[in-house]
Amino acid sequence: MPACDISAQKPAGPATVEPDTKHIIRQWNREIEDEARRHAARAKDNGSWRALVWGGLWLLWLGVLLGLIGLLKPLH
Repeated sequence: MPACDISAQKPAGPATVEPDTKHIIRQWNREIEDEARRHAARAKDNGSWRALVWGGLWLLWLGVLLGLIGLLKPLH
């Protein structure tokens, strides 16, 4: 059985925490940048569809409003 060499272990303290912290921060930054790129690409691709959907919803709302007026007018 080989003997454990204690000196081969990394010392705990700021010397080992600093690179790990920088690595975590860089990874978070990459993830945030990737998410921002995906969001921008999705917003660019859906621009015309968004206008079409809002137009359709507006026409639906107008139809419901005119339908209610048509139903309530004879009751007056």
